[in-house]
Amino acid sequence: MGGCPLKTGQSRCFVGYKKHTLRLWLSAHREHVLLVPLVSWLAPANVGEGGLLVPALELCVARWSRPPDYIVVDRGYLAAAKKQTCRQR
Repeated sequence: MGGCPLKTGQSRCFVGYKKHTLRLWLSAHREHVLLVPLVSWLAPANVGEGGLLVPALELCVARWSRPPDYIVVDRGYLAAAKKQTCRQR
């Protein structure tokens, strides 16, 4: 439970949700940055992003038979074991 004021319709145990998306950057599109969503997750707000990267990459491999060539991520959100998994795969 947090210390935020309650909004209409919320209980003291309200968690909320966040959307996490793995996007493909199409660099050949020169007019502006074009990001295409590959995988999106809707998760409770208290679920860290670090636990969603490896499953998102596994889903990319399952759908398109290969992971993205380059991945840009803030590795501060990842546990050491997840970092190792990403490097090895």
